[in-house]
Amino acid sequence: METPHHSYLIVKANKLIEAAYRLTMAEQRLLLAVIAQIDSRPTGDRVQDMHFEVSASQIKDLYEIPLKQSYELMRDAAERIAERWVVIQHPDPDVPALAYTRTRWISAIDYLPSEGRIRLYLSPKIMPYLTQLAGEFARYKLKHVSAMTSIYAIRLYELLIQWQMQGEREVAVEWLRERFVVPE
Repeated sequence: METPHHSYLIVKANKLIEAAYRLTMAEQRLLLAVIAQIDSRPTGDRVQDMHFEVSASQIKDLYEIPLKQSYELMRDAAERIAERWVVIQHPDPDVPALAYTRTRWISAIDYLPSEGRIRLYLSPKIMPYLTQLAGEFARYKLKHVSAMTSIYAIRLYELLIQWQMQGEREVAVEWLRERFVVPE
């Protein structure tokens, strides 16, 4: 029998999928656990308070890792992701002069170790790429990437999902390097 977390849906705007950033596997997993909580539909509730709680037991269930390891993963990943930047190309069609936006993924972290959970506050600049999405976005079930062990595999999967309706798309290796922030 499938547990409820197997139906978690990840929805991201295409611009966020194509953004330049690098995350460790732990950071990617934590971020996906947060994104799975967001109602991205245009008719969904507008997210006013941009905090999302993640528990060690949730991480344990999502990624099938020991409970003690899941809290450490969550705590350490939250610390590192707070320092990470994401660069979104041409973020606002209403402002053609704006070439790109550089923002953090999260703006704050609350720790509740006695309860085995943390609260992450997503950056206000990230939220439009995760909520009220009406067009130009991709979605997939978290279970399709939860067993992946490569940071590049998850990113590549998201790009493939984004392009699946087109059937094919050609990109330069340099374009992928820039998006995945891979050295030469």
